[in-house]
Amino acid sequence: MDFSTVTIIGAGVAGLAAGERLSTHGLSSVCLESRPHWGGHCASDEVGGYVFDEGPHVSFTRDAHVQSVFERGAERVRVLTARLTNYFGGRWAHHPAQCHLHGLPADLVADCVTDLAVAQQRSAASPAADYATWCMQRYGRTFAERFVFEYTRKYWTVEPAMLDTEWIGDRMYVPSLRDVVRGSLTATVRTDCHYLQRFRYPWCGGFQSFLAGLRRAVDVRVSAHVREIDLENRHLLCADGSLFGFDHLISSMPLPELIATISAPVVPMAVREAAASLEVTSVLLVDLALAACVPPQRAQIFYVYDRDISVSRVSFPHLLSPRNAPRGFASAQAEVYYSRHRPLDASPDNCIERVIGELQRMKVIPARRDVLWARARRVPYANVLFTAQRVAAVQTIRRWLATTCVLSVGRYGEWAYFWSDDAARSGWAAADQILAARGCAAPALASGPTREVTS
Repeated sequence: MDFSTVTIIGAGVAGLAAGERLSTHGLSSVCLESRPHWGGHCASDEVGGYVFDEGPHVSFTRDAHVQSVFERGAERVRVLTARLTNYFGGRWAHHPAQCHLHGLPADLVADCVTDLAVAQQRSAASPAADYATWCMQRYGRTFAERFVFEYTRKYWTVEPAMLDTEWIGDRMYVPSLRDVVRGSLTATVRTDCHYLQRFRYPWCGGFQSFLAGLRRAVDVRVSAHVREIDLENRHLLCADGSLFGFDHLISSMPLPELIATISAPVVPMAVREAAASLEVTSVLLVDLALAACVPPQRAQIFYVYDRDISVSRVSFPHLLSPRNAPRGFASAQAEVYYSRHRPLDASPDNCIERVIGELQRMKVIPARRDVLWARARRVPYANVLFTAQRVAAVQTIRRWLATTCVLSVGRYGEWAYFWSDDAARSGWAAADQILAARGCAAPALASGPTREVTS
């Protein structure tokens, strides 16, 4: 049986950040990754000169230490201005749509403005109990129903009233009436009404390159699927029969999987029931290698509001870095979300053809022959669903985990709406907790040089 002071499950951002922090202080750890590659959801895949991330990942963190760590890994970084747009009923509107209604049907625009004025007059009402109410209060009925609710059903796969409001933060821009009126009368693009204005992306190697600095400091074992965790004897069993002993365990496994993997009868029934109540969406990523493609307004990302189009969001990796596609060629990635509430209604192969047809309909792809090849990838964990029972369930699980040697980290370990910098801080915090428990001072934060290329 292998033994390390700390065993880490998952070689995504959180797991690698934890291992790097421990290594910096000389504490041994081993990181077990079930997939055949490291990086978690921030992994990048290169096929025939095309690089695809696992979803449209960019870094817009303001955390100076996270910036330095990511950029040290990438070595050379592009700094880009975000170009985002929206597709609605055959027309294009800049992002966020609530501030850029110009060019949409006149009656629709008039109803959006009128309803917003009415909603703002009533805005002194009690706090919203759910996401649907929150949207109605801040955007008015027409915009909420025609835009936000339609997108919610596609991206979150549930009715808006099923979601709470804890996740919103600054992700949803709340416009003034003047914002909306001005955006209805002029085509001028506002760049100050969205959290994503400028961002960083590696020059080569895809988003995963940002994690290379963390990876170099960690002993990662890939294709190491954890089958059972024995907390009483402090060891875990992998699917290949290998055993790993530990004093401390850091896990970035999704909470439901973590609880199911811990051997009985240690886990209380209330904790198992709480874990079983947690819900998540999945996504089918359709990667397309293209002979030619001119994205609308040269947007790196666009959002689709139409109910009869399965795609929720489309990104263009070749616009993030020219190294993401062969010279003179282009690439696109479309996202189709599903869950038990909204199952995937076709096979992956049929979804590919449907997505290509939808992109042609939106005039993103000129012709079917421009698609050199395409593939579909299922990603079982996409977004945590912020349903009504989530808060109580997570509290129940975390209270019990606090009595064990397990620290649960990352987006799915904390069951939160984490971006990559949040996940890194989650991993560092867990490592610092172990260092403190062992009487070690947390190491000083270090940074390194980086080469930036502004575009």
